[in-house]
Amino acid sequence: MAIPQSQIPKHWNYFLMLEADLANLARYVDLNPNNYKTYSLELSRLLVSACGEVDSILRQICQPQNTNPRQGWNIDGYKNYITNAYPSFSGTSVTIPRYGLELKPWDNWQEPQSTNPEWWRGHNGIKHSRHDDFQKGNLKNVLNAMGGLYIALIYLHEPKNEAHLMTPTPSLFFPYQLHDGETRSDGSWWYNFNDL
Repeated sequence: MAIPQSQIPKHWNYFLMLEADLANLARYVDLNPNNYKTYSLELSRLLVSACGEVDSILRQICQPQNTNPRQGWNIDGYKNYITNAYPSFSGTSVTIPRYGLELKPWDNWQEPQSTNPEWWRGHNGIKHSRHDDFQKGNLKNVLNAMGGLYIALIYLHEPKNEAHLMTPTPSLFFPYQLHDGETRSDGSWWYNFNDL
């Protein structure tokens, strides 16, 4: 007898794997502001992995703008397209309720003279100058990179009505805010993009 299988986005499973690694790490390094500067090989690995996935997701979000999929995009190109196409993207928050944390990983993109997020710059430091920037593989950067990845996944899949992205649900991350400061009150964790 055949076993039917529905298509699950590979990016979602990859995010859940990275989130499970972060949850396991939290057994040893509490997800607490007092530990934000803690750095290690494992935190560096999580940062590089999460940011690599962010790059891949942002490239897919920008695909309607990119007529040549092989054309190189970078974080500045993503920023220009995404902040125009999705004005609420940079202000979106996620929480880690179990630890009482709220993250706005793309907040830098809201500023008039916007810079790229600190966690993205930390990733570049580790990727290109690990010998000098190893300490940038720290808990604060990992938390924000994972939050940034989660937000990017939501913006990639929800406009396409890919509701199956909701399951299995994350164990740590939870959307806090819709657009324009609206907060979820019904306990559901999905975004409504009808107004975008």
